[in-house]
Amino acid sequence: MLYTLSQWGWLLPLAGFAWYWQTAVRVKEVAYQAVARRCEQEGVQLLDGSISLGSLKVGRGDRGSVSLLREYSFEFTSTGDQRYKGWVFTRGSRILSVDLPPHRLN
Repeated sequence: MLYTLSQWGWLLPLAGFAWYWQTAVRVKEVAYQAVARRCEQEGVQLLDGSISLGSLKVGRGDRGSVSLLREYSFEFTSTGDQRYKGWVFTRGSRILSVDLPPHRLN
């Protein structure tokens, strides 16, 4: 039995969503590892053991190629009393920066 393109048309969006989901999970894990390393280097504690996606934009890479720019946020503490909010920025699956705002030291 032959199937027409219209009968298989639902498969393309489903494959696109599956690709995006798999990529998003991988990028989030890379970002989390970068945050955990940075917090350890700075001597602060990553709170809640997680990061959350703040924004997702389409942008241009170094060579002009289109890529996804993601901004994740996380919370950390340096003293145990106060929570601070930090950010990690990615382009594609590459970490651009992990930003910790000024915070109290012990």
